[in-house]
Amino acid sequence: MMIRMGKTFRKLARSYDLQLKNIESYDSVYKKNVAFRAETDQGDYLIKPYVKPFLEPTRHLRQLTKSIEHLMALGYPQMPKWRLTKRGKIWKIYKGKRYYVTQWVQGRELQSERDYEELGNSVAHLHSLTKGLPGGDLTLSSTRARIRLLKLHYQHFQQQLKPCQQRPDPIGRWFRRHGEQCAELAEEAWYRIRKHDMKPLWREERAAPSIVHGDITVPNVIICPDGLYLVDWDRSGWGSTYEELVKLLLNTTNYQQDKMKAVLSGYEFIKPLQPIERILIGALYRVPREALYVVQRITKGKSSGSFKILKETWKERLEAIRWIDQWVADKNR
Repeated sequence: MMIRMGKTFRKLARSYDLQLKNIESYDSVYKKNVAFRAETDQGDYLIKPYVKPFLEPTRHLRQLTKSIEHLMALGYPQMPKWRLTKRGKIWKIYKGKRYYVTQWVQGRELQSERDYEELGNSVAHLHSLTKGLPGGDLTLSSTRARIRLLKLHYQHFQQQLKPCQQRPDPIGRWFRRHGEQCAELAEEAWYRIRKHDMKPLWREERAAPSIVHGDITVPNVIICPDGLYLVDWDRSGWGSTYEELVKLLLNTTNYQQDKMKAVLSGYEFIKPLQPIERILIGALYRVPREALYVVQRITKGKSSGSFKILKETWKERLEAIRWIDQWVADKNR
């Protein structure tokens, strides 16, 4: 939507040595005006305000800035080019808000298996290229920390499952039918992680962590004539590559096995996975996190739009779990 350029955007553009011609706003699923497309004398650019996370905002900003600086220095090709201010800075603070500017990337969404293979390839390149770079802080974002957080969500799920099942609405009916199955999936995931010695993976991750994108979803993957781009790097920093790969599969493939296979094939072309790594990925994929989040929201009195997706894709979700179990078994023969 075209909006008035206003003093804010004109000044921001000048800070980045750009002359603004027009400005257009874009909304996310949950919020309006989350990003802006700026038409300037030097082409089109994205102007985006930085949104502080609820937890550790200072730490997050420090990690985000370091990770972007590393990726710029390395020339990671799947990231849009970041524009620096006249003073050589990534960020510009104006009226208490922090902004950044990157090139505007125009293209299409993921479609073919080749696109998904290229996506896996690009993410593996990110993880391998940045492994062991200085400045990594895994205090809250290691694989073990992510597992602990998932277990906390699961404990809440256990406590609230019966009240949820007693609801007289479609949510209650669904959890009466599938709630115990959700619990079994999670318990099996924890068992598989306990059963195998993951300590070598934890040590390696702690000694040489990698930068992750942090939010790989369909809208954040753009296919252009010159290749694939990952956009919206607001959540990037040092983190769990295993959790990133699992969430990528959950958020982009819609549980379609041909797309899952393409992503994993593309990933392993660059970064082959050991049998123990496949076991960990399979276990993390098994956790029915969508169900956990639905219960968490409704017990807080909030609506959960994701329930419809959970209900409509449950059969495909179970089939995808069976497929990934086979993928794990194939490597361990």
